[in-house]
Amino acid sequence: MKMPRNLKMETFDSRNEEDLRKVRELLEKNDSPMMHKTLGMMLYMSEDPRNVEEAIGHLEIAAEAGDGEAMGFLGDAYFKGVGVEKDEERGMDYFLDGALEGNVECMFNAGNEYMKGDCVPADHAKAFDYLSMAAEGGSERAMNSLGIMYMCGYHVERNIKKAKRLFQKALSRGNENAKINLDLLKEFGPDFDYRILVGF
Repeated sequence: MKMPRNLKMETFDSRNEEDLRKVRELLEKNDSPMMHKTLGMMLYMSEDPRNVEEAIGHLEIAAEAGDGEAMGFLGDAYFKGVGVEKDEERGMDYFLDGALEGNVECMFNAGNEYMKGDCVPADHAKAFDYLSMAAEGGSERAMNSLGIMYMCGYHVERNIKKAKRLFQKALSRGNENAKINLDLLKEFGPDFDYRILVGF
């Protein structure tokens, strides 16, 4: 069953108990993975610890049905230890599964983790692949991260012009970190070793 056409996430406030009640009622009438995802996302975004714990079960139902967005929320939960016991390896698995389902946010998260190497071993080749897919999908955060890869020469030949173009594209889509990176390029110039500033 499909989510009712008139149901839009932006019409509900995840911190409003009455709105949560309405979505729970809709789920009772339309028990589908899409409705479980909708309720799970709302509960998760409410930031109320009781709601977040409830959210996990709903998101798992949607994820088991192949919903990449739900996988992204679960990945976030396991990385942060929110509503579940912290498990970065499991969180990464959800990001990778969500990326396979075509979820741009999961592609970005997987690529960013591979780039930083904090929670999983750094793999700049994989980082580049996932971030490239996410950037093609419109992620301004992925554009910024790809810019960093070109700025530092991670996996790719160092190319300040490409880095600058990626930062400008990310900034045009509202990414404030890209502005910081453009300022760095302006301040230190094309010959500076930016890996010193990036820190990984």
